[in-house]
Amino acid sequence: MTEQGEILFMQTRVIRLAAERWGITVQKASRIFERYDLLKFIKDGYGIFHTEGDEVVLDEVEEVLKNKGVDVHEEVK
Repeated sequence: MTEQGEILFMQTRVIRLAAERWGITVQKASRIFERYDLLKFIKDGYGIFHTEGDEVVLDEVEEVLKNKGVDVHEEVK
């Protein structure tokens, strides 16, 4: 698999994990990721993220959202 394919696979896994953790649909999670440019964040951090588990990557995503002042629980309403 190419690196671009691996990045896409990671982005997909983390979106699914976020949907599960946040108790929302994959579609809603995907919209949040798009709205806050989190797919680019994962792509840009792939060099480090590929050595971490998906849970750690999602923790980093949540930290980015927190730093942007985003309350995920408000976003998912």
